[in-house]
This record gives sequence, structure tokens and C-alpha cells, in this order.
Amino acid sequence: MDNAGSQEVQARRLVYFAAERTLLAWIRVSLSLMVLGFVVDRFGFYLSRMEGEKPTPNHVNSTSFWAGIAFVALAVLMNVYAAARFARFQRRYRKWDSTEPGYGLPAGTLFAIVVALTGVGAAIVIVTASAS
Repeated sequence: MDNAGSQEVQARRLVYFAAERTLLAWIRVSLSLMVLGFVVDRFGFYLSRMEGEKPTPNHVNSTSFWAGIAFVALAVLMNVYAAARFARFQRRYRKWDSTEPGYGLPAGTLFAIVVALTGVGAAIVIVTASAS
């Protein structure tokens, strides 16, 4: 292969790696949103206790609860969207070119789905903890 062809292959691989870095950035942002949602929920509960309110069986009616759930739900949706978008990119990339770096399992997509499932678990924890 000549030098120009080698540079073209390298440039196309850089496009793939850039897409993968973008997926990982989406995952980092969604993880931050999940943490923020959990903190907002717990902080609202903490503030209600600091104001001298008696512990209620649940604080599902509080704004912090719904804001926390909204942040976690947004994070889950972001992960699902990012995973679907990257999977679509991978399919197009494979049709367009065969220079995909060959390291097997599409770990980025798998990790995005695992993080989304973790977000669903976090929402369940928030609801369960708030209901008890």
C-alpha cells in the first residue's frame, strides 16, 4: 500500500476513534446527571429534616424527589440515545469502509447500555428509599 493510502486509512480510523470518544463523553455526562439526581433527592430529604419536620413515611410529593427522578431519567435517555447513535454510526462505518479498528466487542455501546440500566436501578433506589 502506498503512503497516501496508508494515510487515508489512518485518517478514517481517527474518525472512528473520534466517534468513540464522543460516545464516552455522553456516558460521562449522563453519569454526572445520575449522581446529581441522586444528590438532589437526598439533599431535599436532608433539608426537610434540618427544618425540624418530623420524618414522614415518604417524601414523594417533594420537589427534590421529582427533580432527582427527572435527572436520572434524563441520564438514562441520554445513554440509550448515545448507544443507539453510536451503533448506527458503526453500521454505516462498516458499510462505508473496512478500516474499523479490530478489537472485537463494541465495548462503548455495551457500556452505555450498562450505565443506562444502572440509572434505572438508581431511580428504583430513589423511589424505594423515598417510599419507606
